[in-house]
Amino acid sequence: MSAEERLPWFKCIPSLLLGALVEMEAEEQLVYVTTLLRIYEVNGPIPDEPKRLALRTHLSLEKVEAALKELIEAGKLVRTADGRLMNPVAEAEIATARELSETRRRSSRKRWDDGASSELPLGDASALQMDTHRQEQGHQQEERGEGARGAPAPAPARKRATRIAEDWKPSERNIADAKKLGLFDTEIERQARRFRDFWLAKSGEGGTKLDWDATWRNWCDKEAERLGRAPRPPDGSAPSPVAGKFYARAGSEELEAWDAHNRAAHGKPLPRDPRGGWHVAAQWPPGYQPRPRAA
Repeated sequence: MSAEERLPWFKCIPSLLLGALVEMEAEEQLVYVTTLLRIYEVNGPIPDEPKRLALRTHLSLEKVEAALKELIEAGKLVRTADGRLMNPVAEAEIATARELSETRRRSSRKRWDDGASSELPLGDASALQMDTHRQEQGHQQEERGEGARGAPAPAPARKRATRIAEDWKPSERNIADAKKLGLFDTEIERQARRFRDFWLAKSGEGGTKLDWDATWRNWCDKEAERLGRAPRPPDGSAPSPVAGKFYARAGSEELEAWDAHNRAAHGKPLPRDPRGGWHVAAQWPPGYQPRPRAA
């Protein structure tokens, strides 16, 4: 995607962004939002440059590096194979925009190829004039309901955007899609209510969609990303947010140890997911000696 084709705006659901920010320290919030905006600005991963981030955020280099470390461990940011920074949700949004841009480009090129004469060079002024005249004739024929040879032109079947139904409920397929993305039954019920209420309250063209199933999947994907979840494995086992992370279960020694570690580092315990546990970087925090197990 060239600089001219960069997105002039990007989708932002305030409740999801605020939900992600509430789990962060103030410095982490500033670094996260600044990094996210830069990713959308360039439409892709950005260089991992703490010094540049420090200049943009007016934070010390040490605070920026500490914030980046926390954000990466939490799965909010990821490092690409070439060492740059990326956000999983932004990556999906940008990929969708690129696909749409390429589809439009191919469609525009096809219309040009279908209308332009192969006998005239593309740069010739007379060719441009004749092509313009041909297009005007075509538009007049379309207005009269005629095809290229004077026959009635078939009306193209276009799918129209619609508003969400007032009694909308997730179908079995919608529920299955949400589970594949890493959400649990109680979360799906809650998100279904929020999804319906949000789109019912949305006014104007912004409240219409061509594909409500795809809109639901995107909504659930963002919620799963906010919770630090990854898509559920094909075998149906519990979702894991980031490959290589350890899940500290509720009431476990691991969770207790990580709570103590987080209190010492940040003054507060770890957050909790709906199961009462949390995904951490490793089984034990640095320097912790596990208690001896009973024989």
